[in-house]
Amino acid sequence: MAIRSLSRSRLMRLGLTLTLMCAVQVLLSARRKEKRERVGLPTDVDSPVESVCRPDLRVNVLPPMANNSRTVLRDLFTYITTPHEKTCRKITRFGGQTTWFWDRTAGSDGHKYVCMDPEFDILGTNQCLVYSFGISTDWSFDWDMERFGCSVFAFDPFVREKAGNQNGTIVLYKYAIGSASNADNEVNVKKLGASTRTLDFIVERLGHAHSQIHYMKMDVEYSEYGVLKQQTERMHRSALFKNVQQLGVELHFKEYMPLLDHMDYFQSLYQIFLKMQEMGFYLFLYDPNRLLPPDLEVPGLSQKLYSAIEVVWLKTRCVGQTRESIWHAPPQTA
Repeated sequence: MAIRSLSRSRLMRLGLTLTLMCAVQVLLSARRKEKRERVGLPTDVDSPVESVCRPDLRVNVLPPMANNSRTVLRDLFTYITTPHEKTCRKITRFGGQTTWFWDRTAGSDGHKYVCMDPEFDILGTNQCLVYSFGISTDWSFDWDMERFGCSVFAFDPFVREKAGNQNGTIVLYKYAIGSASNADNEVNVKKLGASTRTLDFIVERLGHAHSQIHYMKMDVEYSEYGVLKQQTERMHRSALFKNVQQLGVELHFKEYMPLLDHMDYFQSLYQIFLKMQEMGFYLFLYDPNRLLPPDLEVPGLSQKLYSAIEVVWLKTRCVGQTRESIWHAPPQTA
């Protein structure tokens, strides 16, 4: 009787375990279906999203830096403003708040763009991870990524409000990302006394050293330069290379005008982008911030640019598999 009773107990536990496993699979399938519907993909969740290289992939590459300052600026801003349309074929917008632009037209601000191509597993994974640096008062991107099923870690030393009444899973850390840990030498945070952490420190401290960061957003008001410089100095040892799949950054140039008077900065930025390219990062999106009128005059380009520019890189292993994947944007000369 004891043996029969024990067997019945084990069977009951086994049945409960199988029921829970089935329930989890149903929930995961529903989440994958919702993700696919969100980005307009077929909702057949029995057909997994496979990580593949598209034969039609094209990328715009940054050429080696020229010796002439005007050519450097022309090549740099041509690269920034002309990502190839075939680098990512499925781009989805997350977040954004309605606002008024400088010309009194209405539009969206604070949104970010994510590549949903099958090479990236953000659609198929159940462990989507997002880092969001720079919040201010706009949580719309973080909320959308949370609804999408991602674990969102937000960082901003000056935020005085919590993430609100979403699912309650967004984790906020009140420090800034920077070029050194426990430092206050970044352009804006120095004035307010906020401490900073490097990306490498953050990834290790949060236990994500062996995790994919599917998307990293960085809108940190001029501190982006120091962060990218520190990461590209570490190259393949950096968390940027080892962990980040997609990187969305708002670049700020207003403090570096006129451009020809700040060539040390732009030559250094050029080298940073070359190193990111060597690490496998290629631009797939350019989106100017239209809150202020275009006032950035670039030698050799026909039109003024906006001094705040949103760009997004993706890290791909697929470039160079065919000669046709490499493309050089022609300069938009006057």
